[in-house]
Amino acid sequence: MPYRIKYIVVAVFISVNITSYSQQILSEFDTLRVDNCVILNSVKFKKETLMLSPDGVATLDRLVRYLMDNTKTKIKVTVHTAELGSKSANFDLSLQRANNVANYLSKQGIKERRIKYYGYGQYLPLVSSKTPNSTVINSRIEISVYKKT
Repeated sequence: MPYRIKYIVVAVFISVNITSYSQQILSEFDTLRVDNCVILNSVKFKKETLMLSPDGVATLDRLVRYLMDNTKTKIKVTVHTAELGSKSANFDLSLQRANNVANYLSKQGIKERRIKYYGYGQYLPLVSSKTPNSTVINSRIEISVYKKT
Protein backbone atom coordinates (compact mmCIF):
# COMPACT_ATOMS: atom_id res chain seq x y z
CA MET A 1 0.00 0.00 0.00
CA PRO A 2 2.75 2.63 0.76
CA TYR A 3 4.26 1.94 -2.66
CA ARG A 4 1.02 2.87 -4.33
CA ILE A 5 0.83 6.18 -2.42
CA LYS A 6 4.35 7.10 -3.54
CA TYR A 7 3.37 6.36 -7.11
CA ILE A 8 0.39 8.72 -6.92
CA VAL A 9 2.52 11.52 -5.44
CA VAL A 10 5.08 11.14 -8.23
CA ALA A 11 2.34 11.24 -10.88
CA VAL A 12 0.90 14.46 -9.41
CA PHE A 13 4.38 16.03 -9.30
CA ILE A 14 5.01 15.22 -12.97
CA SER A 15 1.60 16.54 -13.96
CA VAL A 16 2.26 19.87 -12.23
CA ASN A 17 5.63 20.26 -13.98
CA ILE A 18 4.17 19.56 -17.42
CA THR A 19 1.37 22.06 -16.84
CA SER A 20 3.83 24.68 -15.65
CA TYR A 21 6.09 24.08 -18.65
CA SER A 22 3.16 24.33 -21.09
CA GLN A 23 2.15 27.64 -19.52
CA GLN A 24 5.72 28.92 -19.94
CA ILE A 25 5.64 28.09 -23.66
CA LEU A 26 2.23 29.67 -24.08
CA SER A 27 3.28 32.87 -22.31
CA GLU A 28 6.24 33.32 -24.66
CA PHE A 29 4.14 33.00 -27.83
CA ASP A 30 0.66 33.95 -26.59
CA THR A 31 0.75 37.26 -28.45
CA LEU A 32 1.11 35.51 -31.81
CA ARG A 33 -1.88 36.74 -33.76
CA VAL A 34 -2.60 37.65 -37.35
CA ASP A 35 -0.92 41.01 -38.09
CA ASN A 36 1.03 40.94 -34.82
CA CYS A 37 4.63 39.81 -34.40
CA VAL A 38 6.87 38.50 -31.67
CA ILE A 39 10.52 39.49 -31.79
CA LEU A 40 12.71 36.53 -30.87
CA ASN A 41 15.41 38.42 -28.98
CA SER A 42 17.34 35.29 -28.03
CA VAL A 43 17.59 34.02 -31.61
CA LYS A 44 20.85 35.49 -32.81
CA PHE A 45 23.38 34.63 -35.47
CA LYS A 46 27.13 34.95 -35.26
CA LYS A 47 28.22 38.11 -37.06
CA GLU A 48 27.80 37.82 -40.84
CA THR A 49 27.06 34.07 -40.66
CA LEU A 50 24.10 31.68 -40.77
CA MET A 51 25.09 29.94 -37.50
CA LEU A 52 22.41 30.10 -34.79
CA SER A 53 23.35 30.73 -31.18
CA PRO A 54 22.59 27.94 -28.66
CA ASP A 55 19.98 30.18 -26.98
CA GLY A 56 18.45 30.73 -30.40
CA VAL A 57 18.10 27.01 -31.00
CA ALA A 58 16.41 26.59 -27.60
CA THR A 59 13.92 29.35 -28.46
CA LEU A 60 13.19 27.82 -31.85
CA ASP A 61 12.61 24.46 -30.13
CA ARG A 62 9.99 26.15 -27.92
CA LEU A 63 8.42 27.65 -31.04
CA VAL A 64 8.28 24.15 -32.56
CA ARG A 65 6.42 22.87 -29.49
CA TYR A 66 4.02 25.80 -29.72
CA LEU A 67 3.37 25.08 -33.39
CA MET A 68 2.91 21.37 -32.67
CA ASP A 69 0.22 22.32 -30.16
CA ASN A 70 -1.37 24.81 -32.60
CA THR A 71 -1.49 22.78 -35.79
CA LYS A 72 -3.69 25.24 -37.71
CA THR A 73 -1.30 28.16 -37.18
CA LYS A 74 0.82 29.26 -40.14
CA ILE A 75 3.71 31.61 -39.48
CA LYS A 76 5.86 34.14 -41.25
CA VAL A 77 9.55 34.37 -40.33
CA THR A 78 11.01 37.80 -41.03
CA VAL A 79 14.71 38.56 -40.60
CA HIS A 80 16.25 42.03 -40.47
CA THR A 81 19.86 43.18 -40.30
CA ALA A 82 21.57 46.32 -39.04
CA GLU A 83 22.94 48.98 -41.37
CA LEU A 84 26.45 47.54 -41.44
CA GLY A 85 27.88 46.62 -44.82
CA SER A 86 26.22 46.96 -48.19
CA LYS A 87 22.45 46.97 -48.62
CA SER A 88 22.66 44.14 -51.13
CA ALA A 89 24.79 41.93 -48.88
CA ASN A 90 22.49 42.60 -45.91
CA PHE A 91 19.42 41.76 -47.96
CA ASP A 92 20.96 38.47 -49.11
CA LEU A 93 22.15 37.63 -45.58
CA SER A 94 18.72 38.28 -44.07
CA LEU A 95 17.02 36.11 -46.68
CA GLN A 96 19.51 33.28 -46.09
CA ARG A 97 19.00 33.56 -42.32
CA ALA A 98 15.22 33.49 -42.72
CA ASN A 99 15.58 30.39 -44.90
CA ASN A 100 17.84 28.86 -42.25
CA VAL A 101 15.21 29.42 -39.53
CA ALA A 102 12.43 28.03 -41.75
CA ASN A 103 14.55 24.97 -42.57
CA TYR A 104 15.27 24.40 -38.88
CA LEU A 105 11.55 24.47 -38.06
CA SER A 106 10.83 22.15 -40.97
CA LYS A 107 13.49 19.65 -39.88
CA GLN A 108 11.88 19.59 -36.43
CA GLY A 109 8.58 18.44 -37.94
CA ILE A 110 6.73 21.63 -38.88
CA LYS A 111 5.33 21.26 -42.40
CA GLU A 112 6.91 23.62 -44.92
CA ARG A 113 3.50 24.82 -46.10
CA ARG A 114 2.97 26.34 -42.62
CA ILE A 115 6.05 28.58 -42.90
CA LYS A 116 6.70 31.60 -45.08
CA TYR A 117 9.98 33.44 -44.76
CA TYR A 118 11.29 36.83 -45.81
CA GLY A 119 14.51 38.76 -45.50
CA TYR A 120 14.39 42.55 -45.47
CA GLY A 121 18.03 43.36 -44.84
CA GLN A 122 18.40 46.83 -43.38
CA TYR A 123 15.31 48.27 -45.11
CA LEU A 124 12.87 48.23 -42.16
CA PRO A 125 14.81 49.39 -39.08
CA LEU A 126 13.03 49.85 -35.76
CA VAL A 127 15.31 52.73 -34.77
CA SER A 128 17.69 55.13 -36.51
CA SER A 129 21.25 53.93 -37.02
CA LYS A 130 22.29 56.94 -34.91
CA THR A 131 20.49 55.47 -31.88
CA PRO A 132 22.70 53.75 -29.28
CA ASN A 133 22.47 49.96 -29.66
CA SER A 134 20.78 50.33 -33.06
CA THR A 135 22.74 47.35 -34.38
CA VAL A 136 21.32 45.08 -31.68
CA ILE A 137 17.79 46.50 -31.96
CA ASN A 138 17.56 46.44 -35.75
CA SER A 139 19.11 42.98 -36.19
CA ARG A 140 16.13 40.83 -35.32
CA ILE A 141 13.95 37.88 -36.16
CA GLU A 142 10.20 38.37 -36.08
CA ILE A 143 7.56 35.65 -36.04
CA SER A 144 4.00 36.49 -36.99
CA VAL A 145 0.88 34.53 -37.85
CA TYR A 146 -0.39 34.86 -41.39
CA LYS A 147 -3.21 32.37 -41.08
CA LYS A 148 -4.90 30.77 -38.14
CA THR A 149 -8.00 28.68 -38.73
